[in-house]
This record gives sequence, structure tokens and C-alpha cells, in this order.
Amino acid sequence: MADTRGTDRRNVLKGLLGLVSGGLLLQHNQTAAQTSTGTPVDTTKVLGAAPASLGTRSPYETIERMVAAPTPAGVSFTPLEKLSGIITPSDLHFERHHAGVPAIDPHTYELLIHGLVERPLKFSLADLKRFPAVSRICFIECSGNG
Repeated sequence: MADTRGTDRRNVLKGLLGLVSGGLLLQHNQTAAQTSTGTPVDTTKVLGAAPASLGTRSPYETIERMVAAPTPAGVSFTPLEKLSGIITPSDLHFERHHAGVPAIDPHTYELLIHGLVERPLKFSLADLKRFPAVSRICFIECSGNG
């Protein structure tokens, strides 16, 4: 029976990706994995870790923010020279705090709009989530960046 998938670009790319990633994984696993005695282990014959409910970085990935001041006001910098692409992962985004990082309970959070408004308003987080969402790619820089 003939193959009905054809040779469109998507199938070719899927095949190439599979070959490249499989080859890199095999090469890495054969060179990096060792037993406690130092004997190489063929990790293609051993089950890997089960999926987790929250993703984490690979143990071989060591990129992290640079913390400048270990004070409650705290400052951390994105290691721009180690990033690739135009999107900064959320766990590597710079931080600048004047009073530390607040622990906000989403169940009790409220946004109060008052002052120079005709009618003061109060929104819960559930109220805010009912509004339409918009995603944009934007450039942001800390105003304290020297």
C-alpha cells in the first residue's frame, strides 16, 4: 500500500527534527551518563523521568538571573548575553523591588480604582479575568538600568 502522507515540507521537517534530536540525545546520553563506578550507561535502555505537573529547566541548563543586592529591596538582572531569541523567559526577567516580593493570595486580591474618578470601582481577580485578554510582544527596560 502506498504512503499517503506525501513529501510535503511539514513531513520532511518532522523527519529531520526527529533524526537530529534523536542523534543529539543519543550522543549526549552515551557520553554524560555514568554509574557510580564511572562505567558509561546506555540511557536509551533506561526509562526517563515521568512528566511533572509543572515544567522545569533541564539539570544541564545553568542560566540564571544575576542578583545584585541581597536586600529586601533587591535587584536582579537578566543575563542578556546568554539568551537567544527575542522573548525573555519569565523566570529570567529582571526584577526591581523597593519592598521585597509580595505574596498575593489570588482568592482575596482586589483592585480598587478610586480618587479622581466619577465612580470608584473594586474588582476581584475573577472579575479581571472575565475581561478580554490581549497578548503583545513589547520591549521593557528597568528605569534603574545604569
